Amino acid sequence: MNVRLFSNLRFAPLFLGTLFLVQGCINSDHSAPPTAKEQIGDAVADAVSDTEAKQVEVALRAVDDMAKIQSLKALSPHLIEMSTSDGVAYVTRDYKHVIVGNVLSVANGRNLTEDRMVEMQKVSWEHLPTGLALKRGNGSRKILVVEDPSCGYCRQLHETLATVPDVTVYSLVVAILGPQSQQQAARILCSEDPAKAWSEWMGKGVRPAADLCERGVERLGGAMAAAERLGVKSTPVMIFEDGTRRVGASSSQDIEKALQQAATKRMSKT
Repeated sequence: MNVRLFSNLRFAPLFLGTLFLVQGCINSDHSAPPTAKEQIGDAVADAVSDTEAKQVEVALRAVDDMAKIQSLKALSPHLIEMSTSDGVAYVTRDYKHVIVGNVLSVANGRNLTEDRMVEMQKVSWEHLPTGLALKRGNGSRKILVVEDPSCGYCRQLHETLATVPDVTVYSLVVAILGPQSQQQAARILCSEDPAKAWSEWMGKGVRPAADLCERGVERLGGAMAAAERLGVKSTPVMIFEDGTRRVGASSSQDIEKALQQAATKRMSKT
């Protein structure tokens, strides 16, 4: 019986430990899907042979027939890391176990799963949909925030960002929390000054007076499509200029630290 390996974990930035057992050995008669190493690409298969890549593909298909492998990496003589369209998972090198969960390094205590997820989620600032976002502030530092009008944590983050100096905030307004969010977001985007209407709603709870309009519905649709391309499953999500992201509300101190790190990386490239 096939299941969606990540189906219950889509709204979590990290995964709770889950173990799926592939009963018995991988049968050589089991026809492997034609998307092994040669389909994935040699450049992204780190010390994983073509034969191993095919076996990993078969093991993954035994428990999830929809996830697509994006890259493979040998973490140890016993474990292979899979970066997939839905997240990070692991396959034991006997191909009997597919593991979803956090892998920690005993040597240095680092969360290797979290590190890989952060790397996977990075995106160039130039490719972010800032043109669809509502701009607030004129600081030299920039953040794009994916927000939902019905999200309490988004409102908390909105207020926190107002206390952070020298920052320009681009709010990508989406509606993933149901019909009420859709109506509210579209009305805000239909306002004469959407950025002002958004700030008044998030900061003061002032409902938008504008009626629904085609322009607002289309803009919301564009923002929703952009958020989906970014892999956003929940709100709020902050994306910094260095491509790193944070899921959920954060303190002003943590945001300031992330901004400084992004600025340092930006300066090192100039």
